[in-house]
Amino acid sequence: HWMLRNATMLIAQLPSEAKEYQDLGISKERIAIIPNGIDLSELVHLPKKGMFRKKYGINDKNRIILYLGRLDRIKGVDLLIEAYANLTKKLDDTVLVIAGPDAGHLSKTREHIEDLGVADQVLFTGPILGKCKLAAYIDADVYVMPSRYEGFSIAPLEAYACGTPVIVTDRCGTGEWMADEFDYIVPYDKKQLEDAIIKALNSTNSERYSESERERRLNILRERFSWTHISE
Repeated sequence: HWMLRNATMLIAQLPSEAKEYQDLGISKERIAIIPNGIDLSELVHLPKKGMFRKKYGINDKNRIILYLGRLDRIKGVDLLIEAYANLTKKLDDTVLVIAGPDAGHLSKTREHIEDLGVADQVLFTGPILGKCKLAAYIDADVYVMPSRYEGFSIAPLEAYACGTPVIVTDRCGTGEWMADEFDYIVPYDKKQLEDAIIKALNSTNSERYSESERERRLNILRERFSWTHISE
């Protein structure tokens, strides 16, 4: 509280964080809303479609639901697993890919999957980086960030840049900056998350993978999140 009272300026990544400052008694004039920046250089030249499927032996007929992020309780992976378990009763051609490092929640996540009876339909890759990470976004039929709480996440922006449909919860702060671009921003609710995933899987929008659409998306990211823009 001493630092908040005496700082000349305070940076919030999101409008909701700015409100949290104001709730603590900080005047609006001392708050600047500045998001994290992203490095767009690796998103310009993408791997070819099919590389991730080939690496992990995923059939071309199976549709991929991707979560990429650390395995932490705040990330809401348990909500995604429960939504997925219900979804498999309606769609039998899906695989859930969970990619990312363990932040203390891996064993519980595995137990949860076993309890729900979908272990044979879930693939854990561990941390993936570089071209493999981009290949995962490209081959995914939908990317999901089911956060219980999230400040500003880069992964949904990377998936968006790759042309992948993006679903985030309304507790994921990145959605505050991309409400006009992300496919679905849903409440933290199992049924609504399941419905959004089904809609995304059943929608056919080949235009999202066109060069013109890719360039449009990159330009939006440059305008909002490039380090040049952020530093200015």
